[in-house]
Amino acid sequence: MRISINPAAGKQSFSTGTNLHDLAKLLARQGTLRALVRRLGSSSIFLTVHLGDRQVEVEVPLQGHVLTPGQLLELTLHDEHSIYLKVLEPPGPAVEVDAPSQLEHVLAELNIPPTEEAILVAKALVDRGFPLQESLVWSILPWAEQGFLEEAFLALEARFPLKQEVLTMIRHLVSKSVREPILTEASEIPTDLLEPFKRPSLENRTLWESRLSGGEAFKALARLLVEERFVEAFLSRQGSPHQFTHVFALPFLRQDNLYAGWLRITRDSPAAKEDGGLPMSFRIELQIPTASLGLVDVELVVEGKEVSATLSLEAQPADIKAAIEAFGQELNEAGWQLRKLQVRRWSDAEGSGFTL
Repeated sequence: MRISINPAAGKQSFSTGTNLHDLAKLLARQGTLRALVRRLGSSSIFLTVHLGDRQVEVEVPLQGHVLTPGQLLELTLHDEHSIYLKVLEPPGPAVEVDAPSQLEHVLAELNIPPTEEAILVAKALVDRGFPLQESLVWSILPWAEQGFLEEAFLALEARFPLKQEVLTMIRHLVSKSVREPILTEASEIPTDLLEPFKRPSLENRTLWESRLSGGEAFKALARLLVEERFVEAFLSRQGSPHQFTHVFALPFLRQDNLYAGWLRITRDSPAAKEDGGLPMSFRIELQIPTASLGLVDVELVVEGKEVSATLSLEAQPADIKAAIEAFGQELNEAGWQLRKLQVRRWSDAEGSGFTL
């Protein structure tokens, strides 16, 4: 279980006068710290944090019995807005926090009727590492009652607002396939944009902004950009604290239908480079639906001047081997040190995609 706390929300102090901002600074220097759950308050949890040969107490603003006294935690700094608490060891014969009786007791303490939906929300909060707070339960409960529980948590994890249009967008994004067009019969795209839109590119994301002011194509492209920001925010929150993730949706026309490819670029942070003593590494992944090869997934891993490439194809033409050998030769001639170059069937790579 992993819990996120916000240093900006922590007005409480250590007994030594240290606050959550100081804790964040310590974590930025040391990477991780160990802490022990000492006691529970009505709206806070008190931790004993180990700092070398001394210990200090911090009051963490988490409401509800998410943790149990005696549990050992690992504290890490995710970013300037989040400190992660990870449970390393249970306290022993403690009651499971997701047991219905325990959840009903916690909800009663929070003055929330322990309905079936409320218990479902409380269990989902605990399972996903969120604090079991009264305001958080009340904010999600209406959406759970409407059947949007999963979408509400995805929005919460990406720090998107819990609004009907946002949750509807997330449901559409989760249910659709990259193989499907985002709009069929996109005939309203201006003639002078047809040629640029025949190929996926970053430039296509902005060409239409000053040319389209309404219509189905405009709505589809605007929704695509919102989906792009959501996917990037969600993946960034789920990734390693030493990585940065950038996501781009690449719209393009195939015949009369509007499709989108997805590009993700993940890179190590400078801190990770210094700590590990390794060259900066990048992972570039492209998913794109094609007419001749079906869905194609391209993954490039770059570390310094070394590069590895993996292509996953739904259909493999007879001349693919020669094409791949030529691609590898081009990489070598361009100065790259090729570590791996392979092609595999998409069925062998299913599940490796990054879109939701």
